[in-house]
Amino acid sequence: MGALHEHTAYSDGTYLTRPADVFQRVKSAGLDFAGSSDHSDNMALPLSVGRGDCSPEQFLDCYLFVDPDNRSDAFVKWKATQEQALAASDNNFTAFRGFEWTSDRFGHANIFFSRNIINAKTGPGYAVSMVRFWQWFTYPAQFGGGSDGLLSFNHPGREDAIESIVEGLGGDPGFTFNDFRYVAAADYRTVGIEVFGKGSEYDSDGPNGSWLSYALDKGWYLAPVGSEDHHDTRWGDADLPKTVFIARSRSRDDLREAMLARRFYAVAQNYNGIRLDYRIDDNPMGSRLRKKNG
Repeated sequence: MGALHEHTAYSDGTYLTRPADVFQRVKSAGLDFAGSSDHSDNMALPLSVGRGDCSPEQFLDCYLFVDPDNRSDAFVKWKATQEQALAASDNNFTAFRGFEWTSDRFGHANIFFSRNIINAKTGPGYAVSMVRFWQWFTYPAQFGGGSDGLLSFNHPGREDAIESIVEGLGGDPGFTFNDFRYVAAADYRTVGIEVFGKGSEYDSDGPNGSWLSYALDKGWYLAPVGSEDHHDTRWGDADLPKTVFIARSRSRDDLREAMLARRFYAVAQNYNGIRLDYRIDDNPMGSRLRKKNG
C-alpha cells in the first residue's frame, strides 16, 4: 500500500518542501511506496507557487529557490526529483517520480515512470487540443516522448472552466478529456482513474453515478486510484486515500508491472486497512476477459 499524487513546493505545495520530504514521511508511516507528481507547469522554472506561511527573510527561498539547502535543484526539479526518489528507496520502500499534466479545460492526468516530461501550458494542450499530449505520450522515450510512462486520469469533472459557461448550450466537447474519447494508441499504458482524492470521493459525480464506469464504457481499461493529492505536509496519513498494488515485490520494476497490469485498487480515507484479492474464474485482478455475448 502506498501514497500517490503528492505535491511539494516544486509546484504548488507547502513552501520549502521537496519530494524528498514526501518520501521520508510516507516511508516513516510504514507504507510501501510513494509516487510524487508535482504539476508540470513550473517543473522547468526555478520558482514556486506554494502555499502556507513564508517569513520575509525566507522570501527568495520560498518563491524562487524552493530549497535553501539545495538551491541549484530549483533549476533541475525533474532531475532532482528522480535523484531524491532513488535516494529514498530501499528493500522495504520504493519512491518513484511522476508529474501532473494540467489543463483547466480537458483535465489533469498523472504520468508515472517516464524519463521525460511535457507541459500542457506551453502549447495547445492547455485549452485547444489534446492531440499534442497524446502524440508525446505515444512517441518513443529515447526521442523525448512518453512511451515509457503510465497514465492515470485525475479527479474527473473538476476542471470545468469552459464547461460551466457553455453547459446550457450543450456543453464543452473537451470537458473531461474530450468526454473520455478513447485513444487506441494510448490504451496499453493508460491504466487508472482517481475515485478518491484529498478527503473526498469523486466517482459518483460522474454520468449515471460513476466516472469510472463511464470511462470503461468509452473503451478505456482502467483501475481505480486512491489519491492523496496532498499540498500540505501530512503525506501518508491514514485519513487520506491510498492505492494498493498487488505486486511481486516493492521494487520499482514490480510496482510498475503491477500498475501496467491493472492489479491495483483504491481505498478511501480512514479505510487504509482494507485488502482485496479479486478474481473471476481464477483470472486475477486486471485480466482482460474474452467472453461470448451473454
